[in-house]
Amino acid sequence: MADIARIYNQAIDLGYVTADTEHVTAESRREVWETITAKQGRPFWVARDYNSTVAFFYFRNFYDRPAYRITAEIGIYIDANYRGKGLGQFILNYAMSQAPILGLENVLALIFASNKNSIGLFEKNGFEKRGDFPGLAKSDNGYNDLIILLKKIQ
Repeated sequence: MADIARIYNQAIDLGYVTADTEHVTAESRREVWETITAKQGRPFWVARDYNSTVAFFYFRNFYDRPAYRITAEIGIYIDANYRGKGLGQFILNYAMSQAPILGLENVLALIFASNKNSIGLFEKNGFEKRGDFPGLAKSDNGYNDLIILLKKIQ
């Protein structure tokens, strides 16, 4: 879990990737992993380069009510040294190939509007903007607008 925390802390440091504002610990990431996998029954994957974890990604419940079971939020976090090299596209392709097997009919991406690279990746892959929430989050860097993107699984 140390690598997961390290990668997530890199995202926190960017200030426009996650709504968390303080660094996390490996133990806190273990709790998130347990919630996603054991409590929600959703997958949590890691991408490795030799012996090093370079990314992690998951589906998690959009809303914890039974009727929403067909909808999940996707999260993708990539080590700074591996960004911009096609890994995000590879991960998104893999995750979306697993979505129908997991019984998903809808995949959501919740992204801060200033995270142009992530928005571009998802839009390029058929995700459509379905929500725009100005100033929904506040951090040391100011207010962040939240964009919700949706892809219906065929």
